[in-house]
This record gives sequence, C-alpha cells and structure tokens, in this order.
Amino acid sequence: MTLSQKAREKLSEFGKTYEHALRIYRGDVDRMMGFMQRPHPMLDGKTPLQLATSCSAGADAVADLLNGAEAGFAA
Repeated sequence: MTLSQKAREKLSEFGKTYEHALRIYRGDVDRMMGFMQRPHPMLDGKTPLQLATSCSAGADAVADLLNGAEAGFAA
C-alpha cells in the first residue's frame, strides 16, 4: 500500500511534532499525549493533535507553542 503525497506530508509533520513534544515532556508519553489531546486556548481551542495532523501550518502552530513552552513563554 502506497501513501499519497498528502498523507506522507501529514505523517511527517505529525512525527516532527510528536518528537518535539516528547522531548519537552522528557519522554513522559502519558503527559505528552495529555497535552496533545487537550484543547488549548492558544490554538483557538483546538487540540495540538488536531492541528498537527491537519496541515503544515497547523503543525507549525503547535511547534511555535512548544517552542514557547520550552522557552518559558507558554503553558
């Protein structure tokens, strides 16, 4: 089975976001998935998981949120 270009892009974006979040949560998969599945006000009430799998811009928005958290600017 071959994935479409769009599916490959979404999978790649999600993989990058997953790794980034896992690094921030220091390998704690349960806490990281809690973050990924919880609606976030800085993402217009959407979950990071929804955005990270929707499109590149969504994955970028989650990456920006994670970068802010890493720098101490976002929760």
